[in-house]
Amino acid sequence: MKKGDQSEGVNFIFSKFSNMRKEQKELVQQEIFMAAEREQMKIQAKLEQERMKIATKREQDQINFEREIMLKDPSKVTTEEGRAWVIAQQKAIWASVNRGGGIGDGSSGNV
Repeated sequence: MKKGDQSEGVNFIFSKFSNMRKEQKELVQQEIFMAAEREQMKIQAKLEQERMKIATKREQDQINFEREIMLKDPSKVTTEEGRAWVIAQQKAIWASVNRGGGIGDGSSGNV
């Protein structure tokens, strides 16, 4: 085998090896990127789960508030303003129920 042929063979093998290393580095970078994306997706899923818990809790609190107002006897409220407020809230809740909103839709005026 000639020296030039050997040199070409070595260069060819070195070139192939370099390409393989470059591809390997790219694959590692892609894997790191994909792992980071997976982690970000997990975090987003946890955040969405927390948002849903909070929304459910708010809705349940609103339902409890409206139920308490509907069960309140306005005649037992000590002030005229308090009685008027209770009656207004009951009317708002009742109107919401009649519109199909139901108790807990948040339209009773509770802030």
